[in-house]
Amino acid sequence: MKKTGVLLHVYHLGTLGWEELVWGDPAEDRLGTLTKFADCLLGIPAADEVDAIIYSGPSEKDGLSEGAYARQFLVDHIDGLSDFPRLKRKLDALSWAERAVFTERINGLVAGPQLTTAGTTEAEIRAAAKRFAKAGVSRVLEIACVSHAPRCARSQALVRSEGLIPQEQAWFLVISETCWNHGEPLDVTILEPPHRADDPVYGLHPSLPQSLRTYQYELDHEHRREVVLKVAQLIANELADQAVGSSESK
Repeated sequence: MKKTGVLLHVYHLGTLGWEELVWGDPAEDRLGTLTKFADCLLGIPAADEVDAIIYSGPSEKDGLSEGAYARQFLVDHIDGLSDFPRLKRKLDALSWAERAVFTERINGLVAGPQLTTAGTTEAEIRAAAKRFAKAGVSRVLEIACVSHAPRCARSQALVRSEGLIPQEQAWFLVISETCWNHGEPLDVTILEPPHRADDPVYGLHPSLPQSLRTYQYELDHEHRREVVLKVAQLIANELADQAVGSSESK
């Protein structure tokens, strides 16, 4: 019997469009993080053991932490899973015994403690890694929304480099079909360190990713708007100069 660990990321309860982010849109058969979690459970054999955990950041609602609130939301809306065409097909194909296992797994989702340290994503992965290593989990499904998944991949790699994820334990990043604030995948910009010798910014220090890391983790919220406006204006000026140069070269 295999043992699968599931780390389900949920989000601040003040997030714009929180319900659609975590639940998705049945009319478009688009899964959020909670419904993607249900979809993952439907793909795990009934004979296997599942250890599913959901941690919380600082937000609360109705006296519940964000993890406990999200868990209760899923339990309260379990009948609504059939509103999603792909989930309905899978649910209808279950035997009575398999349906009972699925319901038990939904109810077995553990709402873990609130993690209020800086770098909450990393803290969640570290806590889950320790839990799953102790429980003898052989594979882990980490579920995140589209907007958050790239950061999760980086954080997962960081935690693995710290030695907290056993080398023989396989982790898989499972991405929902919803974005923050009704956005789209291209709203996330990925900046890789320069690595080609013919790149003119190769060797430049600090690199743009290093500079923006400082913006993300060290600059307070009061000054972030100022930086964004300055960067936007700088890029606009550079594009204008580029257009003039291109025109003059013709």
